Amino acid sequence: MAQFHRPSLATLSMELRHEILSYFLLDLEPLGLESAGDILEKRTTALSLALVSRSLSDIALDTLWKEMSTLQPVVSVIEASALIPVFRFQHHRRLASESSQWKITGTVHPDKFRPRVIEYLKRIKRLVIINPSRQEFTLWSALTQFLKPTGYLLPELQALMVQWHNPHLPPVYPTLIPLVSPTLHTLHLHAFHTSHFFPDPIVHYLHLIGGNPQELQLSTPCSRSLLPAFSSFSTLRELFMCTSGEHGVPHNDLMSVQDLFTSFPKLDDLTLDLRAIRLDKSQIESVMQLPVLRTLSPSGRAQDITKFLSMDIDFPNVTDVGLQLVGEFEESATWGDIFRGISKVSACVDTVHFDMLADNQPMMFLHDLAPIFGCSLKSLSLDCIKHQLSLEDIGQMLRAWPMLEELYLGNPVNSLDAAVLGICATHGTLRSLSIHVDLDRLTRQNQAATEIMMDYPKMRSEIRDLRLCTSLRSSSTLEHKATLIRNLLIFFPVLESISLSQREEQEKELGVLLSLYKTAYKNGSDVKSKSKLKTLHLHYSLDDSVTLEDKAKLTQTLFSFFPALETISLSDDDDATDNEYLRVLLSRYKLAFSAGSHFGVGPS
Repeated sequence: MAQFHRPSLATLSMELRHEILSYFLLDLEPLGLESAGDILEKRTTALSLALVSRSLSDIALDTLWKEMSTLQPVVSVIEASALIPVFRFQHHRRLASESSQWKITGTVHPDKFRPRVIEYLKRIKRLVIINPSRQEFTLWSALTQFLKPTGYLLPELQALMVQWHNPHLPPVYPTLIPLVSPTLHTLHLHAFHTSHFFPDPIVHYLHLIGGNPQELQLSTPCSRSLLPAFSSFSTLRELFMCTSGEHGVPHNDLMSVQDLFTSFPKLDDLTLDLRAIRLDKSQIESVMQLPVLRTLSPSGRAQDITKFLSMDIDFPNVTDVGLQLVGEFEESATWGDIFRGISKVSACVDTVHFDMLADNQPMMFLHDLAPIFGCSLKSLSLDCIKHQLSLEDIGQMLRAWPMLEELYLGNPVNSLDAAVLGICATHGTLRSLSIHVDLDRLTRQNQAATEIMMDYPKMRSEIRDLRLCTSLRSSSTLEHKATLIRNLLIFFPVLESISLSQREEQEKELGVLLSLYKTAYKNGSDVKSKSKLKTLHLHYSLDDSVTLEDKAKLTQTLFSFFPALETISLSDDDDATDNEYLRVLLSRYKLAFSAGSHFGVGPS
C-alpha cells in the first residue's frame, strides 16, 4: 500500500511557496496592484495545502503565522479539522451590501477541534490589515461566535495595525473589537476619511480589558472622553495623533495640551496634529516638563505651530524635531517665529525635519538656520522647498554645521549645478545626501568631476548613500550611465548606494555599474594570469533572462583570465545590444582596474 505523504512547504514548488509566503508577509504585496478579494481567491488552494499540514514543524508554522494580513486562513484550518464545510461567505450583488456576510453552514460542534484552532491563533503576533473587504471584517465576529474562545480570539497578539481608506464601506471600527487583546503593545488605527473611522471605542475597550500599549497611532481628535484610557496607559512611549480639519468634535470637548502631557509624562516620541487638540495657554498653570521626550513632531498651520512652541513646556532632552506645515501661511506668521520656537525647545536638538506643504510660504533663507542650531546639527531635512537654491546656500550650511551627517533637500524649484557635489565632497562628516542636481554634464564628460574637484582640492568625503532627486534622460545609454558612476566615485569614493526619483530601472543599472567599478578599484592589479589575449569571440548568445548584473559578472570573470582583453563579442547578429553592453562594461572595468591603486581617494 502506497504511503501517503502530507503536503509541506518542502514538497511545494518554488512558485507555490512564494504564493504562500506573500500571502502572509504584507511587504511582498504591492499595495493597490491587487484587491484583497483577488489575492484571497487565487491563494485559497495553496493555503489549504500548506497551512493545515500536520507535517510542518512548529518552527515553520510559527514563522508562517507570525505576521498576517488576514484571518481567512483560519477557515481552512477549521474545515481541515471538521472534515466538512463549516463556513461560507454569502455574496450578494454588491460586495459592500450589508447582507453579505459569513454563514455557519455545518452542524459540527467546535469542542473537538477548538484547541487545535486556538493553537494556530496563538501563533499570530502581528496583524496588518489594509482596507479590509467586507469578506474580511465580517469574519472576525463570525469566528468569535463559532469558536467561543474562553479568553480572546488572538490571545498573544502584540501588534494590530489597520488602515482604512475606503469611504464607500461602513465604519469598520465596531468589527475590530474581537481582534483586540490585552497583550497588545502596538496599536495603529489610521484612516484617510476620519469621519468613517472613529477608533475611540477600540481604545476604550483596550483600557477596559487591562491593556497597556507602548505605541499608539490614531486617526482621531484628542477627545476629552479618551482621558481615562490615556491615563491608564502607563507604559506608553510613542504617541501619534492625526485628524482631518473637519473632525466633528466641538472645540471645548478636545483635550488641552496640559491634559495630554499630564496623561503621558513618560512619552519618548510624540507626533501631534495640532488640529486634534486645544491650544490654550491659559490651561497651563505652571511650566510643564517632559524630561523623557526625545522626538517631537507637531503638524498644523504656521501660527498654530508657533503658538505651541511658545507654550510653557520644557523639553530638556528633545534631540529630534519634525515640523509639518499645512494650510495657509498667514501674513502674521514668519519663519523667524518658528525658528525661535524651535530654539526654545531644547539645547540638545541635532535632527530637524521640515515638511513644508503650505502653499504660500514666505521665502526661507537657509543660512538663517545656522545660528539657531549652532554647530551641533547632525541631520537636516527640508522637504517641498518652494524657492530657488544656490551653491552659496549649500556652502554656507555645510560650513555652519561641521558635524552634519545627513542632508535632505527635497523638491526645490531648480536643479543645482553639478559643482554642488564638489562642495558636498569637501565636508568631512556628511554620510547621506539627497539633492536635486543637473546630471547632464556628469553623464557626457568623462573628466567633469575631475575639473570640478580642481576648485575643491580638500576632498574628504564620507558620503555612502546618495539620492539624486532627478532622473536621467530616456536617451541615456549605458555609456552615459557608466560615465556618471565614474564621476560620482571621484566625488564620493566610499559611495555604497545610489537612488533616483521614480526611475527604478535606471537605479538598478546604476547599482550594477557602481558595484562593477568598486570591485575593479578594490582588486587593483591583483591578477595572476599572464595571458596576452586581446580579442575573444564567444560562439554563444545570451538568454533574455540574463540581467545587466549577470553581464557585469561575466566581464569580471573573463578579465581575470585575460587581463589584456580589449574586445568581447557574441555569435549572432541579434546580439548587437549585448555586444555593446559587454564592450562598455569591459572598457569601464579596465579603466577602473587600472586606477585600483587610487581606491579610497577617488579614481584617477
